[in-house]
Amino acid sequence: MKIVRVTLFFGASMALLLAACAPASNRNQPTSEESAAMRQAFLDRMAQARANGPRAYNTAGQPAPTVAAPAVSAISEDDLARKLGAIPNLTSPVSLEGRKDGFSVNGVRYLDPEGDIVNFSGDPATGDTTYAVQTPGGRSVIKFVRVGTNSNPVVMAYASRQGSLWAVQTVTGQNLNGDAVIASARGFLVARQTAVFQYTPGTAVRSFAIPDGFHVTRFQNGAVGKAGYVLVEKNAQPNDGGFMGNLTSLGSMVGVNKKADYALNRLDNGKMTPINIALEDNQVNKLSNCHRKSRNVNECSSMDTYASLYEPNGHKNRSHYYWRISWFSTADGPILIALEDGLRNLTVTDLNTGKKVIAYNRTMGITSFDAFQDPQGIVHLSAYLGGSEQTIPDVVKFLRAQSAVVGTSKTE
Repeated sequence: MKIVRVTLFFGASMALLLAACAPASNRNQPTSEESAAMRQAFLDRMAQARANGPRAYNTAGQPAPTVAAPAVSAISEDDLARKLGAIPNLTSPVSLEGRKDGFSVNGVRYLDPEGDIVNFSGDPATGDTTYAVQTPGGRSVIKFVRVGTNSNPVVMAYASRQGSLWAVQTVTGQNLNGDAVIASARGFLVARQTAVFQYTPGTAVRSFAIPDGFHVTRFQNGAVGKAGYVLVEKNAQPNDGGFMGNLTSLGSMVGVNKKADYALNRLDNGKMTPINIALEDNQVNKLSNCHRKSRNVNECSSMDTYASLYEPNGHKNRSHYYWRISWFSTADGPILIALEDGLRNLTVTDLNTGKKVIAYNRTMGITSFDAFQDPQGIVHLSAYLGGSEQTIPDVVKFLRAQSAVVGTSKTE
C-alpha cells in the first residue's frame, strides 16, 4: 500500500490524505488527456477558492456558521409607517404575558414559524408588540405584530453578531450597533454602555446619553417605549466585593442605609429615579451563551432570552432584578413598583411627581410580588408575605388614596 500526502493552499493550509488500497504497480495510470483534465480542474478549484477568500473555522474545528445578510433596503420609513398604519386596530384590549419561551396572548402561546421567540415587549391596550426570532445561523429577525387582529407580522430589522457588538440593520437601511438589543412595544432599542439608541418605525433613530457611572440593563420589565423610561444599573467598582462594599450591602439589606444600584432613567430629559436595590442582592448568571467582556458587560453570542430569567425547574429566578422592578404607563402617568430595602419594602412610586408609598412591609422580607396590567389598563399587584398572599386590585387608586407620603423619591 502506498500513501501519498499532498498539501494544498487555498488562503489557509489544508492537508489532503490519499490512500490507495492496491499496490501502486497494479493501479491504472491516467492518460495524458486525463492528466490535463485533472490539472485544469485543480486550477479551477484554486481560482474559485481565491475568489471566495479564506474559510473561517470555529474553535471546534468546524466551519463557522455564516450569517445571511439582510436584503438591500427596498422600502422607505414613510412606506414602512404606512404599512404598519394599515394594520387594523384592536376591537378590545388583550392580555399579554411573558413566558420562558416567548409570550402568550389571552392565555394562548404566540408562535412564529421562522424560529424561537427570544425577546419581546407589548402593549395590552393597543396590541402593539415587537419580538425577536432566533433563526438558524445566529441571525435574529425583529418583527412587529398587532396581536389580537389576526394580522401578519412585519419585519422591521435584522440583527447579527459582529465581533463584540450586535449589528442591526432596519429594512429601511438604518444601521445601529451596540451591546444589547431591547424590544419595545413599537420598535426597539440598541444599548451601549454610555448610550441608548431608539428606533421607531417611520422615524429616524433617536439617541440618548446614559448618566455617568451607569449602563442600561439587558432586561427591561416595563413600558420602555410608552412610558419613556429605561432601567439602568450602576457600574460595578473594583472594591465593591471588598469588606466595605459588603458592609454597605449588608446595611442596605437590613435597612440601615440605602444602596441604590439601580434607577429608572427618563430618556427625554435624563431624570433619574433611584431604586434601593444593591448589586449584591441579585444572582444574574444565566445569560444565553455569554462570557464576561468587562466588569459591567457580558458579551453574548445569541440574543438574550427570557429563559435566563427562570430556574432550571421552570420557576422564576426571583433574585433577578427583572422580577423586582416593574413600571407601567397608565392613564394617570407612569408608575414604578419595586421590592426594595433588602426585600423588606414593596413600594409604589409616581414617576411624574416622585410620590412614593409603601404598599407592604415585612421585617423578615417579602418573598416576591407579581404585577400586571389588565386589558382595561388597570395595574394589579399581588405580594407574597411568608405564607400569605396580599393583593391590591388597583395600584393607581391605592397610590392616590395614600394621604401620608412615606417618602418622596429623589430624582436627579
